Amino acid sequence: MKKYIPALIIVSVFGLAGAGLFTATRLYQLGTQRVAPNAPQSEPSAWDCSGYTFNVTSEGVVTVINNTDRNEPSQTADVFIDNNKVATFDVPGFSPFSPLLTLGTITPPANSTFSWRVVGSLDCQNSGNHTIQTPTPTVSASPSPTPTTSASPTPTPTATVEPTPTPTASVSPNTCQISFTISAKTPTPTPSQTPTPACDSSCTTDSQCQALDKNLVCYSATRTCRNVNAPERNDCSLRPSGTPTSTPTPRFECNSRCSSDSECKTIGSTYSCVQISGEGRCRDTRNSQSATCQVSSTKSPSPTASAQVATTTPTVTPVSLPAAGFGLPTVATGATALVLLAIAAFFAF
Repeated sequence: MKKYIPALIIVSVFGLAGAGLFTATRLYQLGTQRVAPNAPQSEPSAWDCSGYTFNVTSEGVVTVINNTDRNEPSQTADVFIDNNKVATFDVPGFSPFSPLLTLGTITPPANSTFSWRVVGSLDCQNSGNHTIQTPTPTVSASPSPTPTTSASPTPTPTATVEPTPTPTASVSPNTCQISFTISAKTPTPTPSQTPTPACDSSCTTDSQCQALDKNLVCYSATRTCRNVNAPERNDCSLRPSGTPTSTPTPRFECNSRCSSDSECKTIGSTYSCVQISGEGRCRDTRNSQSATCQVSSTKSPSPTASAQVATTTPTVTPVSLPAAGFGLPTVATGATALVLLAIAAFFAF
């Protein structure tokens, strides 16, 4: 039995040396492997992308639904139209079997087919296409014109005057005879007199107006009787000699056309001539975009700039895990020492 002890020692030493070499090699490989903390090698079991889905309608409405039996954490979703990122929406956390939620809207391309894709920042993404059908215009036939029947003028009856028969007196032969003829006289129609136009009455010739007053003429602009020296006046009178003709001052009001600020200052000191769509308009400078010149009595609060939190994805540099307390050289040295020790023990026995 004593002679087997060296053999057992040698086998044990070589076994320990092999185990040490394998362990050192594995630890060395794990120590030099690059591992990113934010990129796990296995997918979290909380996500079920078959029931947790995004969608973009043809009108540009972006929605998400959780039709799973799991709680889904919050994340963000990037929206791509024709492979161009157009928006990013915040996606809240979901409880199991949550209803459809609208995240926001985007503006899809007008009258064209487009593709869409929504990518979650943590997990799950969906994509699709929309084809926009251009409606075909319907041409309606124009109705046929309805003929207009004009009525024929009704003839005016003409009175016919029949001659009155002439009575003939007859007497016996022994008496005196007297013959006479009675003829009917046709009445002569009296021509109707043309009414004499009064001042500013309708006319066609100067003679009609001069029948009333020799200073009147038929003014062509109005076709009425006017004074020849002042046809623009409808009372047929003349202004007193030496009276200057005053030019009326144009009146300016809110939204009147203008060419200078001084014209609008006649409305108020706060008015000026503002260029609106390429032409000057009198507007209140306190609210020049209002066509009614309404100025709010309450001071509008200054808009508070909403703080925008920049979501930045940290750049993670893969790090190497520190090697164990002993490396491959150390284990190799130990294994060699054990082999030499086993050989020495063999010869000692």
